[in-house]
Amino acid sequence: MAVVKQFDRLAGSWLLIAVVMVAVPGVPRGAEAKTRWSFFLQHGRAFKPLQADPRVARFQLGFLYGNKGMYQDIIAGGDLAFVSARFSKRKRLTITARGVFTSRFNVFSKSFDLMNTDFIGGLATGLQWGTISTELLIYHQSSHLGDEILDRGDRKRIDFGYEAVRLLVDWYWKFLRLYGGLKVTMHAYPASLTGRVIVQAGVETRFSPHDVPLFAAVDTQVRVDRPRLRDVVVKAGVGLGHVNPKHRLQYVFMEFFDGLSPMGQFYDEAEIYGMVGVSYLLQ
Repeated sequence: MAVVKQFDRLAGSWLLIAVVMVAVPGVPRGAEAKTRWSFFLQHGRAFKPLQADPRVARFQLGFLYGNKGMYQDIIAGGDLAFVSARFSKRKRLTITARGVFTSRFNVFSKSFDLMNTDFIGGLATGLQWGTISTELLIYHQSSHLGDEILDRGDRKRIDFGYEAVRLLVDWYWKFLRLYGGLKVTMHAYPASLTGRVIVQAGVETRFSPHDVPLFAAVDTQVRVDRPRLRDVVVKAGVGLGHVNPKHRLQYVFMEFFDGLSPMGQFYDEAEIYGMVGVSYLLQ
């Protein structure tokens, strides 16, 4: 609980920084400070989505093969960015509602069995100041075992769900994006997960040799109470359509995962897999 209280102070400090940035727009001396407010914006979030986070809100279809077998993963989600405040050309704030569901299917079963579905919903506040941006996300995740698995009695359903707070900060330098932060589980089932702290960090890069849009990303998540169990995602792909990085939203990709399963009903099981697929990421 001491860690949770410390994170509460950290979140409070973030909010204080946000208030200061709102109060001090940073315009040149003698210029009039004009904050432009917009609602249900179309130009994206202040804190851009992470490429390699396995639970980022996006539309994705992937086929994976690993130590558990061959499966199909489907992800559908995005952000409703309903409030934006622009204080200057390089400084803005966005508030978004985020929703995503992820499902895994057994490719070789007779009825294409649904293995697991996770639902995630929350509220995110993003703040961008030049090459640095940050996001505070408060969200709930629940998990449900597939009906076919329950009907056959292959495994018992786990009462799995939690509420968490995540704070991330990123920094852009030329073609690199570095990010890091913490996630604290405030309340969870099973109760043993309450108070768990996860350190998340990663790096992304985008480049376009001969006008071919490419990207590569690595995401790592480490549980403070179980530091030897790390979730590592390595992802790379080719963008489709416009070569401008700001518009490179659709892509085909390859992904490697090594860690505890991102699927809630299998949260304590080690998993290694490779995946290929297509994805559409809403900025």
